[in-house]
Amino acid sequence: MSTLVAVAERAKARLFRYAGPGKDLTEIRDLVHPESRMHGRDLESDRPGRTHDRRGPGRHALSSEESAKERAASNFAREVARAIESERTHEGFDRLVIVAEPGFLGMLRSALDPVSATLVGPELHKSLTSRTTDEIAAQLEDLWVV
Repeated sequence: MSTLVAVAERAKARLFRYAGPGKDLTEIRDLVHPESRMHGRDLESDRPGRTHDRRGPGRHALSSEESAKERAASNFAREVARAIESERTHEGFDRLVIVAEPGFLGMLRSALDPVSATLVGPELHKSLTSRTTDEIAAQLEDLWVV
C-alpha cells in the first residue's frame, strides 16, 4: 500500500511518500507560499471602498467577506490540493494522510479533488512543516492506523 503524507500550514507544505511505521518517510515535494506570511495590509492593493448610509450622514467602509490573509491561505490550499492530485494521477497512492494546523486543515480538505478526498485516512491537527523528517515520522507512527 502506498501512502502520501501532506504536512501543511498556511505558508508551507511538504509532501512525503510513507511506507508505514518503522519504514522510510521520503520527502518528494516542498511548496512555499510567501504571500501567506505577509501582513494583511500588505496583501491589499488599496483600502476598501466607502459608502454612504441611505439615511443620515453616516459613512462606513465596505468590507469583503474574506480577508486578504484568508484569500492567500485559501489560494495556497488549492495549490497544495493540485500538487496532491498531480501525485495521485502520476505516481498513485492508496491513502492520503494530512498533517496540518487546524485552520488550514479544513481549507485543504475542501480544496481536494473528489477522488483524492476519498483516499484521506488519518489526520493530525498539528503544524509540523518546520520539523525534521525523523520528527514527522515519529508523529506518524503514533497516528498510524492499518
